[in-house]
Amino acid sequence: MLKIGDRQIKRAVIVDDDSNARDSHEFLIRDMNLTPYKVNEVRNGNLQSFFDKIQPSDAILCDFHLKKRDYAQRNGDWVMWRCFQEGIPGALCTSIHEAPIRRDYLRYIPGLLRKVDPSPDELRLAWTKCIEELAGEPQPSRRPWRTLVRVGDVDKKRKCFYAVVPAWNARVKVRIDLDNLPENIRKLVKPDHRFHALVNTGAMDSADLYFDEWEEK
Repeated sequence: MLKIGDRQIKRAVIVDDDSNARDSHEFLIRDMNLTPYKVNEVRNGNLQSFFDKIQPSDAILCDFHLKKRDYAQRNGDWVMWRCFQEGIPGALCTSIHEAPIRRDYLRYIPGLLRKVDPSPDELRLAWTKCIEELAGEPQPSRRPWRTLVRVGDVDKKRKCFYAVVPAWNARVKVRIDLDNLPENIRKLVKPDHRFHALVNTGAMDSADLYFDEWEEK
């Protein structure tokens, strides 16, 4: 058992489309004196059957890429976003530094690990960050602030644009995929257009910036 804040974690739910990776994570979980529960598939579109199996003392360990082997309909960022909405702590793993994690989902993924084989301490820290944020106590790098977002270059071919967040770094352009935006905002994206959004301007790396609750002006 693992105690984090006011939570007691007894079981780790392993979500990965690679059976070998699930087996590898099982050893990690047992090393932490927790019970592993390997999920063989996540095909239910609204995750209800998945949530039905979750216990109050569970935490999630989820890979980012889940669609390659018909394991799930969506990737792990969506699964972790939904888990956060349900109050379930979790950690999302990816070895890709600039993995295409949706910027709006990223707000609800405090336990992001940019590796596929975390150590027990790294996994424990990721779960801790998530549990703190579920309790309304985000770390400074994760705290949302209403801030100006200016559109720089628009790449219609790649369906993305590059945003400048002056309150974070006026010289860096941050890629945002158009499908990360609400439809009303997407229609207004053009060079030099200015929006407001909630952004964690305390982030150290552009890959960790989330953008949520967009305003048209």
